[in-house]
Amino acid sequence: MAVGAVRKLEILKRRQRVAELRLQGWSQSAIADELQIRQATISGDLKTVERSWRESAIRDFDAAREHELQRIGMIERNAWEGWKRSCQPLQSATVDGPAADSQKAKRTVKNQSGQARFLEVVMQCIEKRTKLLGLDAPVKVTPTTADGQPLSKEERRAHIEAIMREHFGAEAVWHDGEERGDSHDAEEDLENPGGADGRGTAEAQSQGGVHPAGSHPTSATS
Repeated sequence: MAVGAVRKLEILKRRQRVAELRLQGWSQSAIADELQIRQATISGDLKTVERSWRESAIRDFDAAREHELQRIGMIERNAWEGWKRSCQPLQSATVDGPAADSQKAKRTVKNQSGQARFLEVVMQCIEKRTKLLGLDAPVKVTPTTADGQPLSKEERRAHIEAIMREHFGAEAVWHDGEERGDSHDAEEDLENPGGADGRGTAEAQSQGGVHPAGSHPTSATS
């Protein structure tokens, strides 16, 4: 075996060992001490291994999706064939007189309008394909209680605070009893944009003719 091939095999085995230790929860420094290798080498090995994992996962996902699409297509084609057959006239034959006289046969033709169950299968295939390809519109989910009832104002407030805490940290949430100069209701902000900074009030005054205390409206003189 050539020297280059031996070197590549050693690197491959080392990366496999690095990946095994990493999956067991070892830190990079601990892996470096265990294998007597520089931590920079361990870091490079992990980047290569993780990139290979991502590429493999993408390939596996694409292959699985294509497999499902092919299977959905086969079921849909069979459903269409069943629908076409169910639309064809149904023929039957009966024999009048003695059984030996088989020349006297009566043929009956019955028209069919098609069986809807085949179209239901087609629609199911279309829905599954649409979801698999991500073509369906996002579904709006309204927060509710465990029994499906709408949330109260306090529950909605808690829900909003939980979202703020998750995205911006605990310091973004003000609790009862804490001093806050710009204290206001988050739900009121959603219903009345600009109300917290006075813009909503100013607009209402300008539109409704309400004037601040101490001021007098001026009338136009001819």
